Amino acid sequence: MSSGKLHHRIKIQKRNRTLDMYGQRQDSWEDYLSVRANVRPVSGMEKIASMSVAASLTHTILVRYRNEFRFPLKVASMRVLFDERVFDIDSVRNLEERNRWAVLNCVEGSVDGN
Repeated sequence: MSSGKLHHRIKIQKRNRTLDMYGQRQDSWEDYLSVRANVRPVSGMEKIASMSVAASLTHTILVRYRNEFRFPLKVASMRVLFDERVFDIDSVRNLEERNRWAVLNCVEGSVDGN
């Protein structure tokens, strides 16, 4: 994979949880990383091959590996902004375990409606 295929600029956001003046939890999103990426929808054939009737994976997003991706559970609580679209990160994979590329498996549409 060459860097020239990273055609898109995305923002990775993390959830910021605070308490309002009444002690109620308020969630907001703050920009965490801004990176170049290759955003690719998963084809229907890939969904059939996974033997899943209701597959939720809708896009794979390829980015350069960063140290922040060492903690996959932490990354899975984040989301991606791409243009006006929101993708929840389902999982992150260190491609070939070489710390060069990371694949974000994402679902379009935010779980919390934001």
